[in-house]
Amino acid sequence: MSRAEVNQTLKRHFLHTEGLPVWDSMSNNLMYSMAMLSDSVVGIGYTPVSGDKSLYAYQFDTLPKEWLDKRDELIEFVMKEERKYRNMPKLDSRYVVRYLSDVNLNKRPNLKFKITSPFIIPELRKNPFVRYVHVYYPVHDIFFLEDY
Repeated sequence: MSRAEVNQTLKRHFLHTEGLPVWDSMSNNLMYSMAMLSDSVVGIGYTPVSGDKSLYAYQFDTLPKEWLDKRDELIEFVMKEERKYRNMPKLDSRYVVRYLSDVNLNKRPNLKFKITSPFIIPELRKNPFVRYVHVYYPVHDIFFLEDY
């Protein structure tokens, strides 16, 4: 989708959601377009419990092993897909997993990826261990653009 199409779609979306993003109601195409038109970063929250989509915050001094294992599994999935899509078998995770050295990586059950593959968002959204998927897109000015 073009920037104009994304902005128009988001404007309609926000008018029906009181200005709040309801990620589950956005199409994969819209979310992918938003990512590609901004910094290509996708954020996810995850859980080791299949189907747990609650948005409550988990607080740990350090994530338990089952959480770290699930995190590593999700990272591996995204890396495999990015390597295949970019045709770069040796692509290093430093170029895809954002803030990999962040101390919070072992404390919070969320990740950020810089993606290019259009297949990642739909697959993450279907994954029963992923609580949410969102993108970072500058929405602050869509209501002030002259062509809307």
